[in-house]
Amino acid sequence: HGPRSEGEAQWCPQGLANVAWAAAKVCSRGTDCYAMAALVCSAVAAEALLRLEAFKPQELSMMAWAFATVHRRGESSSLTGRRATATLQRAALLAGVGAPP
Repeated sequence: HGPRSEGEAQWCPQGLANVAWAAAKVCSRGTDCYAMAALVCSAVAAEALLRLEAFKPQELSMMAWAFATVHRRGESSSLTGRRATATLQRAALLAGVGAPP
């Protein structure tokens, strides 16, 4: 679920979702690593935004939970927050959520 080949830096959607979820999950258990989790979520959001069409609903929901968990703890920088928000807004549009009738 990581990079597809040595020279390729792209991760598959499930791999991206798993990384964001794992970073937030570890920190939600009381450890003090939210700054690291915010950086991970920011990187995941930036990469995911490039190809949201490939994500399944479960992968999107895992990322949404991770972004919200990290943001709730106040460790989200404005850049992380903007990337996460842009990613989730675009995902909602692709899914037809909030689209005009």
